[in-house]
Amino acid sequence: DYQLIEKELRPFTAKDKGKEAKKDLAISVIREFLLDKVASRPAMGDHAVFVIRQAERLNASSQNALLKALEEPPKHTLVILLCSRADKLLPTTLSRCQMVRFGPVDARHITAALSRLGVGKAEAEYWARFSDGRLGQAITWATLEPKETTCYEIKTKLIESLARCRLSDSLELADWMLRAAKGIGEAWALKEPNTSKTDINRLAQKGLLQMIIAAFNDAMKLTAGIGENLVNADQAGQIEAIGRRFDAEQSARKIATAYESTRWIEANVNEKLIFEQLLLNLADSGIISGLTI
Repeated sequence: DYQLIEKELRPFTAKDKGKEAKKDLAISVIREFLLDKVASRPAMGDHAVFVIRQAERLNASSQNALLKALEEPPKHTLVILLCSRADKLLPTTLSRCQMVRFGPVDARHITAALSRLGVGKAEAEYWARFSDGRLGQAITWATLEPKETTCYEIKTKLIESLARCRLSDSLELADWMLRAAKGIGEAWALKEPNTSKTDINRLAQKGLLQMIIAAFNDAMKLTAGIGENLVNADQAGQIEAIGRRFDAEQSARKIATAYESTRWIEANVNEKLIFEQLLLNLADSGIISGLTI
């Protein structure tokens, strides 16, 4: 059945497309692909399973329309909501669901899984640590194919640039990050054509910020004398260079700055301004101390 779903041959396998895919999951989408079919007997097997990805995109009307199906589904029906932001769901929705939390996967298992996909050892170990136990995220980043490069090559260049970045380099590096995020987003959109492009672009931008956060966190560890479990163990020399430039307290402030930039991405602040402000602050320019949303 899984193979049929991947090939979109499974009966009632449907994905929101067109304009609807770019915004909230509207009630019309839920009604067409779930509510109108939930009472139907399964065409194959004993049960019908409906999976709603990115359930945090369900608006209030959609969630209210789902309540009866969630509370009293037919005996042969299972409705699964996949959600990374449970706080976005209404209390009435949450109360009708059984919460299943997925714990982090051991980095060794992620490394092994990536190796089976043909990913090199150093790269596999990096994505395993970068993903913080999320196998799906590790596989996505390791297998994305931006034009004429890879996400790992982008990451490697980013860390090298951070290690030697000075004020005069900040705007050029910010422009490079903007292009890199765009390339990653385009590759991601090809891989997941039914996911909102806005969401994909945000994921690409936040991914680059997470790479920066991981680098400064590694540098902070080294400065504090903790050299184990570095995310960027494959670029230890560059991390040491960052650690020589910034002490632990300074690195902590850089991390806070990067997290604040992540919040700006969610608030739809212009991405060029975000990257320029971030890189200027990382270079200790003192030109811009923050943005107001």
